[in-house]
Amino acid sequence: ERSRFTALFEGLILAWLQQASIAGVAGMMGLSWDEVDGVMHRGVERGLARRQVEVPERLGVDEASFQKRYEYVTVVNDLEGRVLHVSDEHGKEALREFYEQFEREDLPTRIPEAPRNREDQVEVRVG
Repeated sequence: ERSRFTALFEGLILAWLQQASIAGVAGMMGLSWDEVDGVMHRGVERGLARRQVEVPERLGVDEASFQKRYEYVTVVNDLEGRVLHVSDEHGKEALREFYEQFEREDLPTRIPEAPRNREDQVEVRVG
């Protein structure tokens, strides 16, 4: 998808998105919510395309529903803050999507029991 914005301007928007909401950045920059959302999605796609694909040793999974319509988004990260996968699915299907990008021989043969380190956070060590 092409953008009407320059790469430099999109970089500025992405930097602001690290500090403020889509609506906040849109208001500050005089853009629509959809324009800022489009910049964010293109930035995520570029970042995911550049990363090295390897099975991480530890994963963080954050699943959220929104708009009271049972719409979900699941974010998989490597606990160092890097987003590895974003899915509109939830539960096992979201993780299945994540693991499908790897070769079968690179995947662990079993995932150990997940020790809880906080009520809302589960840590799973792979490998």
